[in-house]
Amino acid sequence: MTKTILRSGWALALAFLLVQGAFAARTSGASKNPVPALHDGVVVDATAGIAYVMSPQGGIDALDLTSGNVMWKSRDAAKPLALVSGTLVAQARPRENGKLTVVALDARRGTAQRSTDIDIPKALRANVADGPSQTFRAQAYPAGKSGVVVTWTAENVLPQGYVQEVPEGPVADSPAAKRAAEAATAATRPQRGAVRLDVAAGSTAPLSWEEAQQAAPALSVREIAEKAGGAAAARRQLVSLDGRHVLTSEPSGERNPWAAYRWTVTTTSGATVGTLEAPVSMAPFVVSGSKILYVAQPSVRQDGGKWLQEPLRLRALDLKTGVELWAAPIVDSNYRGPFPP
Repeated sequence: MTKTILRSGWALALAFLLVQGAFAARTSGASKNPVPALHDGVVVDATAGIAYVMSPQGGIDALDLTSGNVMWKSRDAAKPLALVSGTLVAQARPRENGKLTVVALDARRGTAQRSTDIDIPKALRANVADGPSQTFRAQAYPAGKSGVVVTWTAENVLPQGYVQEVPEGPVADSPAAKRAAEAATAATRPQRGAVRLDVAAGSTAPLSWEEAQQAAPALSVREIAEKAGGAAAARRQLVSLDGRHVLTSEPSGERNPWAAYRWTVTTTSGATVGTLEAPVSMAPFVVSGSKILYVAQPSVRQDGGKWLQEPLRLRALDLKTGVELWAAPIVDSNYRGPFPP
C-alpha cells in the first residue's frame, strides 16, 4: 500500500528560513549521486557537506559537516537509510505490526514527500531500535536512478538464562511435543526479506534475498605485508564509502590506547590528505574537504582521574591536525540490556 503525504510548506518555510538561507549559501543542496549508509542510522553526503543522523531526541537531524550544527529536523521518519537523487530514504517508527514504513524526504529541507508501507510477517514489528526480545534491522541500497533495494532482517531473542524444558521418554516422541519443539525453534529462527522500491513513484516489486545482496555495497579492505628494517610489518587499507579515498592503518607504537593506530588518508591517486592517531585500526569513513568522518563506538575512558562515558557518535576530525572538530551523538540501535529474568 502506498500513500502520499502532503504538508503545507508555509510554517516549515518560516521556521527554517534563516537556516536554509545560510545553508543554501554554502551548498547547492543534496548530492544527486546515490549515497548508502555509513552506519546504521547515519548517511553522510560528503559532496554536499551534510550528514543525516538518527537523533537521540527522536526523528532525523540534518547536520552541517563544517560545524556539526543542525540544519533541519524531521519527525516524519526516524532512521535515515540511503540518499537517492536528492531524496533521503528513511524508516519511520511502526504504527502497527506487519508493516515496514519507508518515507521519502526532501534531503535539502526535510519535508516528507511520500510514505510507502512494505508488508512483513504479522508477528513482526519494524522497530527502529532493538529491544530485549526482538531485533529488527532495515537497510537500503541505491539501485538505479530513483530506485533502492530495501532489505529487512528480524530475530526473536530468548531471555538471558532461558532453558527450554525437554520432555523425556515416550512423551518426547509424541506429535504434540514435536510440534512444540518445532514452534520453539521457528520462533527464534532469523527472518528476512527484500523489495525494490521506486522512490519517485512509491511502488514496490518483490526481490529475492540473493538479488538484494548483489546491490549491497562491499567494504574494500586489503592487507599489505612489507619489510621495514629487516622486520616484517603489516598495514591494512580501507577504501572510503564513496570510493574517493584510501585509509592506510598501522600500529602507532603509542602506549595511549586512544592513539594506538595511525591513519594515513590519501586520494585514490596516492596524494596524502592527512594523518592522525585513532583508537581503532579502521572504521568505515568518508572525507569532506580536510575532514574525515566516521562513527565511533560507545566507550568509557579515564581523563584526569574522572571516568568519561562516550555514546555512539559521529565524529568529524581535522585531517591536518587530528583535532576533533565536532561530534554528534546518535541512536545506538543495538540493545545492550538489561534483559528480563
